[in-house]
Amino acid sequence: MRPNTPFGKRTVKIRAGRHLFTANGKPITEPANLSAGASGEVVSGAPGREGNRMKAILFVDDHEVLARLSCEILEMQGYRAVSAYNAADALEKFEQENFDILVTDFRMEGMNGLELARKVRAKRPDVPVIIVTGYGPVDGGTDVNACLQKEELFPALLEKIKLFLGESDRIPPSNTQTTDRQLQTAKPV
Repeated sequence: MRPNTPFGKRTVKIRAGRHLFTANGKPITEPANLSAGASGEVVSGAPGREGNRMKAILFVDDHEVLARLSCEILEMQGYRAVSAYNAADALEKFEQENFDILVTDFRMEGMNGLELARKVRAKRPDVPVIIVTGYGPVDGGTDVNACLQKEELFPALLEKIKLFLGESDRIPPSNTQTTDRQLQTAKPV
């Protein structure tokens, strides 16, 4: 059983544009700017588009508020984002729709994120998988392209999505580090 707070004793902060939210969707007054470079300039170009088709992201997390808020942030960045609240729901949606990337929580009831990644990659080996977790790094082998901490989910998640979808030239790098394995497994679309 998890503690009373959504992520144990930690408070997860999610950045959206110049706003910062907690995982329950309450705004925090601390400003942030996801789409600005180091000098504050706004990066041009519309990420998430391939011709007229928006790139689709399946975001899986058993914490519905975090999943919905994360999808809203991804949609603000020009992606089509769909949420699922468990692995079984995610697999069903993956069968019904064509997603360009899977972002999944690691620890969920029933099937965990790594098991979900393996099932998705067995059917669609070309789909990049990013695991997000509040419990430390996860070694997913070849089935996982990146693992991110929930406490620092945005803008790191946006940078990884852009990297794995071949859009990394549209956002300047931040302080997040990319491992050699992540660079080797990144596949341009």
